[in-house]
Amino acid sequence: MPGSYQRTRISVDLKTVSNTKVIEFETPPRYRNLAVDISRNNKLVLYKILSMNGNNEGGTRAKVDNITQTSGFCRVIIDNCQYKIHSSYTGQISVGVEEY
Repeated sequence: MPGSYQRTRISVDLKTVSNTKVIEFETPPRYRNLAVDISRNNKLVLYKILSMNGNNEGGTRAKVDNITQTSGFCRVIIDNCQYKIHSSYTGQISVGVEEY
């Protein structure tokens, strides 16, 4: 449900990409003020990095796939998170963030 505080994780379902920009998390990002579980997968397609202001929480966010949202995307908070960006990644990655 949009706006609620739900647990999130990076899905274990995989897709194969070729020459794609990918973000690989070394420590969990946050989504809706909660840490995203990266214990089973930590790679997602990265669409862009955004600097956002907001009533709840601004900061630096990464736009990634979200399989629960109808838009297909979400913006995870990457402030104070360790990550690597692969500009041309080929291999298997998660299909997206999922809320449960």
